[in-house]
Amino acid sequence: MDSLPKREFFFKYVLKALDELGGSGSIGEINSKVAKDLDISKKLLSEQYKNTTQTEFEYQMAWVRTMLKNQGLIENSSRGIWVLKAKSNELDSFKLDEKDEKRIDKEIEAEEIWKSTAMSMVTNHISPNATYSKREGIRAS
Repeated sequence: MDSLPKREFFFKYVLKALDELGGSGSIGEINSKVAKDLDISKKLLSEQYKNTTQTEFEYQMAWVRTMLKNQGLIENSSRGIWVLKAKSNELDSFKLDEKDEKRIDKEIEAEEIWKSTAMSMVTNHISPNATYSKREGIRAS
């Protein structure tokens, strides 16, 4: 594997990992299991995502968990712990059709554009000396 596949590729592997972990697991356990099952190289696993503390793999896996949660297949039972809601026998038939994949891709792209625009506004248009209060909002200094 030279690069990480599309997020949707990981759906079955995250569900399988949770199933094999006994129905629940921490983010680290899930990520490790998926990386091991897919034999993802250390090089790919260590690539940073933009200017963040997350790796590209961790970032993509966070989206995968969110997308599976939105589909009602897993839930976040407590901070950092994810629980499988689907039954084992339902996992084999799990498949997204092309329409769902495109819809999900558009949703993610819109979210990423929004985040990028918001960060740009904050970093490029607000003075480092600006202050904020609930009553007055942002005040440039």
